[in-house]
Amino acid sequence: MSECCGLGYSSPAEAMKAPREKLLYTIAIYTGTGIQKPELSGHHRQ
Repeated sequence: MSECCGLGYSSPAEAMKAPREKLLYTIAIYTGTGIQKPELSGHHRQ
């Protein structure tokens, strides 16, 4: 990883060598669907 650029990897190949993510956040938005409900967010822990 580059010291000057914060988080991230220098290439996809370098990223693939890293440990897998343990937590995933996702959102669901209803914009443009006509659904009148609160939007959703969630997470999944492996």
